[in-house]
Amino acid sequence: MSKRNEAAWIDERNTDRGDMRVNQAFSKLRADDAYEQAQACAECQAERDTTGDEEALCEAHLAQAMGMNSEWP
Repeated sequence: MSKRNEAAWIDERNTDRGDMRVNQAFSKLRADDAYEQAQACAECQAERDTTGDEEALCEAHLAQAMGMNSEWP
């Protein structure tokens, strides 16, 4: 019997792709949350005013969007 026909066989390539999709989904949710919170953040507004970039974030929200200092996975 081939390994593929065994009940415990798992295609690790599909598992890795699935994990990557989950990680990408969490990353998008985390960034979206950071940008949503940034709308009410005075420090983010100051950064936007200083840089002229409508999407600029303060250090805390930038770190959150990048996955650092965040409650998001």
